[in-house]
Amino acid sequence: MDPEVQHLFAQSRTLEVKDGVLYRQFQYQDGSVLYYQLVVPRSPRALVLQNVHADVTSGHFGVRKTTEKLERHAYWKGHKKDVKTFVRKCSLLRTKVSTFQRAAVIDMDLRPSKVGCSMVTVELYGRNCMWT
Repeated sequence: MDPEVQHLFAQSRTLEVKDGVLYRQFQYQDGSVLYYQLVVPRSPRALVLQNVHADVTSGHFGVRKTTEKLERHAYWKGHKKDVKTFVRKCSLLRTKVSTFQRAAVIDMDLRPSKVGCSMVTVELYGRNCMWT
């Protein structure tokens, strides 16, 4: 039997079919359902990873945040390894990281401007820094 089918069979108590689509219940320790994850077949996984990591609204985050986002919506055996591989191969993320590393050595002048703004927000790769 296919190892993925065996893996799903072992989790059969957490699987549910809704409108012909297979979902996995993501549960708390006490067994109550937190949310449902779509069980993704092999063929569309690359597209799912693309949407979770590199879509216009996804932000090209690293492995941890991409995995967390994927797990809120989808599931398959080996998804963590697939996310790690996908993120490491992402050329835009590699460019962004090396740009960030280069920018880290630049001395930035962050004194308040005289324009009269009450707050300035700077987003640095998913982390917000605010000065008032």
